[in-house]
Amino acid sequence: MVEQGEVVRKLVVYSALMWLIPAVLYYSSAHFQHISDNPQLFGYLSVLAVNLVVVAYIVQAFREKPNNALKAD
Repeated sequence: MVEQGEVVRKLVVYSALMWLIPAVLYYSSAHFQHISDNPQLFGYLSVLAVNLVVVAYIVQAFREKPNNALKAD
């Protein structure tokens, strides 16, 4: 059973990751510009990173045990 505080903590962590990982990827493109002359490449990688974080959050949510406190009497 997952407590409400733990759910909020996970939401905050995944929300921060959805902002932080793409920002780091995109702004590090200046450092790795020798890899590709295409500036859109790092934009695509940033979008891919957001999608991977969303998928990880969904997978983690499905792996949680259901809360049995909501059973009808």
